[in-house]
Amino acid sequence: MLFNRFSKTDILWLMPSVFLFAALITYYTSAPLGDFANNYFGSYFYTQGVDLKEVYDIFLFNMGVRNQQITNVYLNYNVLPPSNLLFFIPTTIFSPKTSKLVFNIFSALLFLHSIYLLIVSERLKKTTLLLACGFIAAIASNIFQGQVYLVLSALIVYGYVLIKKGSVNRGLVLWSIAAVLKIFPIILVFYFIQQAQWRRVLQFVSIILVITLIAFIAVPLDIWQLYLFDILPRVMLNQLNDPFAQSYQSMSVLLRKMFILDTVLNPDVLWNMPDLFYALDIVFKLIIALGVWSLSKQVNDTLFTLSIWLWFAIAISGYSTVYALILLFPMAVWLSSDLKRHWFALILLLTAVNLPVYFFDELQVGFQFPRLWLLLMLFTTLVYSYGVRLNILAIAGILIIGVLRFSSYSSPAEGVLVETDTKRRLINSLGIHEDGFILKTFDADGAGNMYVELDAPILSYDTMKVKVVDNRLWLGQKLLLESNGLIKTPILVNQTDVYFLSDYGRGVGFYALRKIAVDE
Repeated sequence: MLFNRFSKTDILWLMPSVFLFAALITYYTSAPLGDFANNYFGSYFYTQGVDLKEVYDIFLFNMGVRNQQITNVYLNYNVLPPSNLLFFIPTTIFSPKTSKLVFNIFSALLFLHSIYLLIVSERLKKTTLLLACGFIAAIASNIFQGQVYLVLSALIVYGYVLIKKGSVNRGLVLWSIAAVLKIFPIILVFYFIQQAQWRRVLQFVSIILVITLIAFIAVPLDIWQLYLFDILPRVMLNQLNDPFAQSYQSMSVLLRKMFILDTVLNPDVLWNMPDLFYALDIVFKLIIALGVWSLSKQVNDTLFTLSIWLWFAIAISGYSTVYALILLFPMAVWLSSDLKRHWFALILLLTAVNLPVYFFDELQVGFQFPRLWLLLMLFTTLVYSYGVRLNILAIAGILIIGVLRFSSYSSPAEGVLVETDTKRRLINSLGIHEDGFILKTFDADGAGNMYVELDAPILSYDTMKVKVVDNRLWLGQKLLLESNGLIKTPILVNQTDVYFLSDYGRGVGFYALRKIAVDE
C-alpha cells in the first residue's frame, strides 16, 4: 500500500524537490556533525557498554565525544529519551561523518516518498509536490544538523495514510514509534478523541506502552528513572541550556524574557514577576488548546485534524526550532487544496518557516519573535475564516486557572547568581584560586579553565563545613537551601557566604555560579 509506482508525471513534479535535497546534502557534506552527534554517540556509547549516566551527564558526554577525536561540537543528550539509544544503533556501523551522510540520504528519500503518498491519497494535483521547496529553511536545517524530523514527519504521514485507508493497526504502530522517539507525537491521540473513536485511543496507547516496554527492557531502569523523574519534567518546563534563547521562537521563551530575571542570561527583564510568567504560560496553552479543539470540530476534515494538532504541538512547545517546522508540511498540503480560501494562510505559513529570525535579535523583546506571531496569525486567520466561536464559560474557566496559578506561585529561594562569562560554556567544578574561583569549563573549543575574581579578598574558605544531600545545602546542621535544581561543590568563604554550582532554571547539568549568605 505504501509503495505505489511512480508515473513519469510524478517523477517530473518530484524532481525539483529531489534536486533541492541533493544540493543541500552535497553542500553540507563538510559541515560539522551538529545535533547528529548527540544521537550517534549516545548509541555508540550504549553499544560500547559505557555507563549511560555519563551520556545524561552533559560534561562527561561532551568529554567522551571529544575523546573520540571529534571537535567543534557542543552537545546535550538530555533532550532525548532513552529510546533514542536503540533507534540510532544502526548508524554506528559507519564513522560519524559517513553515518550522517547516509542518514541524511535515507531521511530525504523517506520524506519525499511520504509526501508523494500523502498527495496521492488526498487526490490532489501533482503540482502540490512543489510545496516541499517552500520548506527550504526547515529542510536545510534538518540536513545541516542531521536531525531526525524528516524521518519523524515521514512516520506521521505514513501512519495517517494507512489509517485513512483502513490499515489502522499498521498506522498506529508508525505513530507509536514516532511517539516513543520524540514523545510529543502522543498528542496525535486527539485525532481519535475528536472523532470519539475510543477503541482507537486505547489501541494507540497500548501500542505505545508495548514499544516503550521493549525500550525499558533494553535500557537500564535507573536511566529511565533519571530521565522520567529528573530530566523530562524540566525539559517540559523549557529548562534547557539557555531557556531565554530567542531562536526557540516560542511563547514560553517570550514570556520568560519579559518576566523572569537572570542576571547572566536575561539581565534586561521587562518586569521580574515569575508568578505572572507561570500564569500567562498556562493560560496561553489552554486557550490555544480550546481554539484548536473548536476549529478542528468546525472544519471536520481528517487531514486538517492531523495538521492542526501538529501545529498545536509546535505552538505550545517551549523550544520551537526551524527544523521542527517540517511537521507543518501536511498543513501546507491541506491549505493548498483550497487556495482560493486559504492563500493568505499559506503565505503566512511559508513565511514563518523561512523567515531568518536572527535578523530581529536586536529589536525590542516583543518584536524578536516573528515566527511565533506569524504562526499565531495563521491560526487566527483560520479561526476567523471558519467563524469559530470559543466557549465563553471555557475561557472564564481558563482565566480562573491562571489567577489561581498566579496567586499560588511562590518564587523559591535559590541564592544569588554570580555574574560570570559562562553563557556559552558548561561548568563542571568549582575551586579556589587566589582571590576568586577557578571553574572547569567546556565549550565547542574544548575543555578549559575560567577564573572569577571576587570584590573582596578571600580570607578563609572551608569545604568541610558545607555539604549537599539530596539537593539540600547544609552548613553543619543548618539547612541553607532546598534547591529545585541540581547543586554541587559548595564552598564556605570568609564565614559569610556559601558559593556553589546550581543548574536551577536551566537544563540539567548546565550549572551557574550562585551564592547564599550564611545568615539567610
